[in-house]
Amino acid sequence: MELTFGLKERLILANQYEILSKISEDKSDASYFENLAEIFRSGYTRNYEEAFRGFEENELSQEDCKFVVDVLNLYRELYKTWEELEEVREILEEDDVLFQGFDGNEEDQYYAYCKFLVEDQGLWGELKDLMKEGKINLNSHWPMRDKYENYLLKLKEIQSQEEYDVSECLTLEEIEYILK
Repeated sequence: MELTFGLKERLILANQYEILSKISEDKSDASYFENLAEIFRSGYTRNYEEAFRGFEENELSQEDCKFVVDVLNLYRELYKTWEELEEVREILEEDDVLFQGFDGNEEDQYYAYCKFLVEDQGLWGELKDLMKEGKINLNSHWPMRDKYENYLLKLKEIQSQEEYDVSECLTLEEIEYILK
């Protein structure tokens, strides 16, 4: 990836890195920021990429972010129903309704976003608790998107029915339909 910046952009970046170098309490970080400031001040285009280490080149679309959130919400609902309804626990194993994660290799952006939401943002706390208990792993180690898309289509079908009540748990039949 070849990066170029105008003089104004380089000035802004150089100043930002200079400020970061001055306020950083860690000498290694301060040195790193000072080097980046020098790279942009001097226009060393070959080294611009150093400022972007750790950045994902491709953005995760709004649609893909919504997909991850919808999957997490689906599993929240599945697990909540399993916990609350004895008839569901009698038929389904806990593993049947536990979130299975995203593949860290093939679905790395979904995995990373899921990890960000659950671990960094503290959302879906029940998933974090299940992770601590060793019951789930956010990395499925195999692609899950097609399976989750199928589940979400079935859930949407259920939710479109006139008798569906969002305030109620899913029924055993609805969960079985989604998961088959």
